[in-house]
Amino acid sequence: MMATTILPVPVATPIKRKWGDTASVTLIDGETKTKFHIHEAELFKVSPVFKAGFGSHFKESSERKMILPEDDSELFNLMVEWLYSHRYDMTPSTGDEIKDGARFMEPLRLYVLADKYAVTGLKNCIARTIFNEMKQGGMTGPSIGVVAYAYRNTPQTSGIRHLLADFHACNINFEWYEQPTTKSLLQKYPDFATDIILSFAQHVANKDMKNPFRGKMPEVYQEKE
Repeated sequence: MMATTILPVPVATPIKRKWGDTASVTLIDGETKTKFHIHEAELFKVSPVFKAGFGSHFKESSERKMILPEDDSELFNLMVEWLYSHRYDMTPSTGDEIKDGARFMEPLRLYVLADKYAVTGLKNCIARTIFNEMKQGGMTGPSIGVVAYAYRNTPQTSGIRHLLADFHACNINFEWYEQPTTKSLLQKYPDFATDIILSFAQHVANKDMKNPFRGKMPEVYQEKE
């Protein structure tokens, strides 16, 4: 009797990584004590801050555990979700001007968290997401509170600042600048006022320069990974 040859069963989705024996670390939110068990290879690849922290001679390195006392668990969960999906989506527009302006707060808070741990890939993903939302046109931009938060918590060279300044220089009705709250914002955050003026000047000086929200996203909104 001839032996029957058993052919291997084809796998529908090719295996790209072997997760079974991959080392992991535990990150613990200080407020809620939520534990995040993350594959260290994935984490260290995107965050030099965590890589350095777990590679040091401190107890975090030996215990493979780190407590994050200042981080919000829901926000950190979004960062972990991006870590494995490399995708971030904003809350859809509701048509309500106040709610639509405030919905930019989550991505800006996530951007600041990503900046804290030097997760440049997530920062660029958020910048692209916000840009694509603004590019749709006829929509409510970030609220004054969101802009204030961004300028209070990001460095001067941040790409997200360029994005916000260009949006307010090229897409906002001049009536916005006459509002008392706007004047107060520009006085309190002179860097924002300066960035808007520079954006205005660039577009006035260069007649060939188009509205950045009517084409491909400018590279200045992103950072080198």
